[in-house]
Amino acid sequence: MVTKNTIRLSQAIEGFFITAKSRRLAPGTLSDYDNTLRRFERFFESDPPLPTIIPDDIRSFMSSLDGLSAKTIVNYHVGLSALWTWAIGEGLAEKNVVRAVRPPRPEKRQVVP
Repeated sequence: MVTKNTIRLSQAIEGFFITAKSRRLAPGTLSDYDNTLRRFERFFESDPPLPTIIPDDIRSFMSSLDGLSAKTIVNYHVGLSALWTWAIGEGLAEKNVVRAVRPPRPEKRQVVP
């Protein structure tokens, strides 16, 4: 049985996707979450227990996203926050560590008519 203290990041991601698919989220949303969470999973050398991931890990991950726009990094922040929101609802996390990390402000693009 997976408990709050034993759940690994990979297990949390799989559980999150089961829930996301059962909610019939849009294919684009599922694809964005998949891209974000798989990249986050690859960021770690091991498969850490979810409760051991701290805000500094989130910051390190986000700072490793070289070459991406601020808007894309905001999307990564949203995806990670969705995972932790799900984990809290499932009793697998006590707080959303992603919310302790401020996302970048997306650049405002001027629309030229």
